[in-house]
Amino acid sequence: ERLVRVDGSVVEAEVRSNVLPLEDGPAIQVLIEDVTERKRNERQRESALSQLAATLESAADGILVLDPDCRIINRNRRFREMMQIPRKILDEGNGGEAARIIMDQLADPDDDHPKWSSRVRDLEETTFDELRFRDGRVFEQYSMPQRIDGEVVGRVWNYRDVTERNDAQHALQFSVRRYRSLVDDSLGIIASHDLDGTLILINPTGARLLGYEPAELEGTALADLIDLEFRHMFPQYLRDLCQSGTATGLLTLRTREGKRRVWSFQVTVLDDGPE
Repeated sequence: ERLVRVDGSVVEAEVRSNVLPLEDGPAIQVLIEDVTERKRNERQRESALSQLAATLESAADGILVLDPDCRIINRNRRFREMMQIPRKILDEGNGGEAARIIMDQLADPDDDHPKWSSRVRDLEETTFDELRFRDGRVFEQYSMPQRIDGEVVGRVWNYRDVTERNDAQHALQFSVRRYRSLVDDSLGIIASHDLDGTLILINPTGARLLGYEPAELEGTALADLIDLEFRHMFPQYLRDLCQSGTATGLLTLRTREGKRRVWSFQVTVLDDGPE
C-alpha cells in the first residue's frame, strides 16, 4: 500500500487487520508497518542482480560459479555454448555431471581432470590452466575464490577460447622453423645487416664460405669483410639502400685466409632492417 502522510510525503506500508472479540462486541485491529526502506533495499538488490545477469550474459568468456559442494550457483550462456552442456543439467545445478561432460571432451582426460576437480576443493587458491579438447579447441581456465564479506562461499571459473590464437602461434612457430631450415640449408650467403652496415645474422653456410662461424661475424661491420679495393663504395651503397629500399650488384669479400670471393647480391630493406 502507498500511503500519504499528513506532511504530504508518500510511504510504502503493509497493512494487516484482524478481528478482536471484545465484551462490547468485535473490533477490527489494523496494523500499519512502514516498509519504505525495506522495499527500497529490495528494489536495489533486484537491480543489482539484473545488472549482474546482464554483465554475465554480455561477457565474451564462459563464466561458471560453484559453491563449496560443487553445486552450480550461476553461469552464463557462453559457458553452456563453449562446454556443450545441456541446459537441464545446468538448471539442476549438477556441477558433478557438468564436470563429467567437460572431461569426456578433453584430449587427455587423465591429465586434465585434476585441473578441474582439485580446483573445486582448493577454495583459497587462484589458478590458471589450459584445457585441450579432442576436436582441437583450446581454452584457458582461470579460477578464483568467490567471497562475500571476506568469507569464501564458492569459486568463480572463467573460460576463454584461445583456439585461434593457439593455431596462429603454432603456424608462426612452424613458419619460423621452416624459414630457419631454408636459411641454414642454403648453399649461398643469407645475411641481415642494419642500416649502419653491422651484421645481425648470417647463415652457417655463408659464414663457413668466409672461413668463420656465424657467431664470429654477427655484430661485426660488413665493411671489414669487403675487399679493400671496393670498400670505399660501401657508404654509398648504404645511402642508396636507405633511399630506394633495394640494392643489387656484385660484392667482393675477403675470406679469413685472405682469398677474394665475388658474390652477386640482392638486398631488400625490411621493417626491422635490410636483409
